[in-house]
Amino acid sequence: MSKNSYEININGNNYLLKTERSKEETDKIVNYVDREIEKANNSLLNKYINPTMSATLACLNIADDLYRVGKEFENLREISKEPLEKYEPLRDEFEEYKEKHKDADQKITDLLEKLDKLETSIELLTIDRDKYKLELDRQNNIVKKAKEDNEILRSNLLEQEKLTLQTKKQLQELLKR
Repeated sequence: MSKNSYEININGNNYLLKTERSKEETDKIVNYVDREIEKANNSLLNKYINPTMSATLACLNIADDLYRVGKEFENLREISKEPLEKYEPLRDEFEEYKEKHKDADQKITDLLEKLDKLETSIELLTIDRDKYKLELDRQNNIVKKAKEDNEILRSNLLEQEKLTLQTKKQLQELLKR
């Protein structure tokens, strides 16, 4: 990687810095160091401190931050040790599962299409059933009306038979006389 040259300012002093880092990364690092020196200069203990002492105190603060970050890194490494050890077998198991069930999405899609067709069929059958039920009710009403009409006609017929019998009797009596 090529080295980049940047002019930087730390604690009021200009420096020429050569680095492989980008300008953005370099500026972040320089700003961090400059803030640490400024914090060292502004601390209550540093009223009579010279620039070397400020830089040394800033270095101690930076080293403290580095030490804390290192401890956090080690802690994270320890915490992640078991998951990292389990990662490969789990990834392999997942890949096997994916391979074993690769056609599952297509099966699900096919089943959903089939379900959709069945639901449409059920809707059509329900419509047909309702039509047949209405027709059955209409036919039942016709049969019921026909039975009622039949009963009326039967009653009328019986009445007519009685009348006919009475008339016949009367006629026979009249003929006998």
